Amino acid sequence: MVDQPINSELKQIESEYNREVAIVKARPFLKRLGIFLWTAIDVILVVLFVGYIATYLVSGFFAEREDIAAIVSNIDVMHAISADNAAQAISIGSVKEFALSNGDYDLYVEVDNPNSDWYAEFNYYFDTGSEESDRMGGYIMPNERKPLVAFRQAFDARPSDAELVVEDFVWKRVDAHAVENINDWMAEHTDFEITADDYSDIPLDGENIARSSFTIKNKTPYSYWSPVFYVVLERNGTVLGVNQASVAGFESGETRTVNVNWFGNAPTAGDVFVIENINFFDPDVYMPPPGESGSDIRDEF
Repeated sequence: MVDQPINSELKQIESEYNREVAIVKARPFLKRLGIFLWTAIDVILVVLFVGYIATYLVSGFFAEREDIAAIVSNIDVMHAISADNAAQAISIGSVKEFALSNGDYDLYVEVDNPNSDWYAEFNYYFDTGSEESDRMGGYIMPNERKPLVAFRQAFDARPSDAELVVEDFVWKRVDAHAVENINDWMAEHTDFEITADDYSDIPLDGENIARSSFTIKNKTPYSYWSPVFYVVLERNGTVLGVNQASVAGFESGETRTVNVNWFGNAPTAGDVFVIENINFFDPDVYMPPPGESGSDIRDEF
C-alpha cells in the first residue's frame, strides 16, 4: 500500500496549532519571568535610592558642619575687624571752674579723641546736680585734644562739682577716598604759626587788666571766614583761665595780631597757649578761593 502525500495545507495548520499551543503553555512562565525582572529592577532602584539618600545625608551633615564652622569663623573675623575699626571712646578730664568779677563762671574741661579715622559732632552742657549751663554745640577732630568751654555762666553757687554732659553724640568716619592720610590732612589744615605771645597788665579805664597778645599767621592753603581760637592761660602746667578770640576773614598767608583782654580775677602771670577751635570737616568755615564763590569745594565730603 502506497502512502499518500500529506496535504501541505494540513501541515501548515498543524504547525500553527503547535505554535499556539507552545505559546499558551509558555505564557505563565513568561509572565512570572517578567514579574521577577520588574521586581528585581524595582529592588535595585530602591537600593540605589536608599544608598544615595544615606550618602547625601552623611556627606551633607559633615558639609553642613563645615559650612557652619566657616560661617562662625567668618563672623569672628568680621567681629574682630569691626572691633579694630570701631571708634574708641573719647576721654574726658575733670571740670575746672574760673570765677569772674561779676559772679559768673567760665567752665572748662579737656577732651581727647584717640581715633585717627573718626571725628565727632555733639551737644554739651555742664551740670552741677541742681543747675545747668547753657547748651552748646561741639565737635572734635581726629587725634585731637581740645577744651570744651562754657563762658560766662551764672550759677547761684560756685559750680565746683560740675560734670560734663554730652548729648546727640554722632561719630563720623573720615572718608578715606577724600582724605588719603589724615595726619597730613590735619597738619595742612592746622598750620597756624603763633609767635610773640605775651601776657601782661595794661591800664584800662583807671584800672589794670591782663592782656594776652600774639601774632598768628595762616600758613594753610585755606582761607577761613571766622576761625575761633581758645586762649588758655597756664602756670606750671595748671590751667588758670580760658578765653577766646575770633579772627574774621582770615585769608591764607595772612598774619594778624590778636589782643585778648582778661577781666575779673585773671592771674597776673602765666604761659599762654593758643588752640584752634575749628570744624575742618564743615565746608561752611572756608572762604571761597579767589575768583570763586560758595564753599571751598576742596573740602566737600
